[in-house]
Amino acid sequence: MDEFLLEMPWTLGICGALSVLLTAVVWTQTGARAVAWSALGLAALTTILVIISLQIKTDREQIRQTIDEVAAALQANNFDKALSYMHPSAVEGLRHASGELKALKFNEARVTRIKSISVQRRNATPTALAEFNVAVGLEAQGQRANVRRFVKVYFLLHNNRWLVKDYEHSEPTAGFREDRP
Repeated sequence: MDEFLLEMPWTLGICGALSVLLTAVVWTQTGARAVAWSALGLAALTTILVIISLQIKTDREQIRQTIDEVAAALQANNFDKALSYMHPSAVEGLRHASGELKALKFNEARVTRIKSISVQRRNATPTALAEFNVAVGLEAQGQRANVRRFVKVYFLLHNNRWLVKDYEHSEPTAGFREDRP
């Protein structure tokens, strides 16, 4: 329900507008004053909910924004900015990312499909896992390649900012398989 109310303002607005329209049609057919007031109340409620939805950024929206910003930094070959999204305690992840990025030049880096973003706030340090597919155009050692990958990124909340603790990537169809113990 939170996802609908806070992450889908346009869907919320459309549902509200349809409810107002339906109530207005009933009012034109019945002429009942209570139905007219209901239509006005629904219109006000829909407006308020859409404004709230647009103002509040959920954890999932913040993580999505981080993913998009990292992709933009990679596409611009701004590796310092991309690495600035690493958590301070992610020494091994930072070393891994630096090693991979050192020999690459990106022409394209974009997220093609987000499979899931799950947030766990019950821990002392909130964590999140984002799973998504990417399309990357890159150059390495004079060779150009277009690569598709399935990526898992592990996040930690640090000073109200979601930062990357670690990541892994694999062939693009890995996101379609069910995880089995």
